[in-house]
Amino acid sequence: MGFIEFLAKLDWVEPLTVLLHTLEGTRQRKITIDRFCGFSGQEVEDMLNSYGVTLWGRGFTEDTLTFHVKEAQADWAMYLLTRNGIQAR
Repeated sequence: MGFIEFLAKLDWVEPLTVLLHTLEGTRQRKITIDRFCGFSGQEVEDMLNSYGVTLWGRGFTEDTLTFHVKEAQADWAMYLLTRNGIQAR
């Protein structure tokens, strides 16, 4: 485990938000993007928020950024990311 992964493991707030959304019955999808896609995580979040997509459960590794969105908004989020040149899975 690299230093970046170690730091990510110290965050307990984001995994807790995923658990709370799960317990309340929110259907969600995890989206993964390349960390070096040309946009910071904050820029991606701001762009998605500007189109009404709410995200939570943010995480990262040395190579990827991850976050969760409502299942009902997932296809829209994927479209917006692709339209802005961000490969997502």
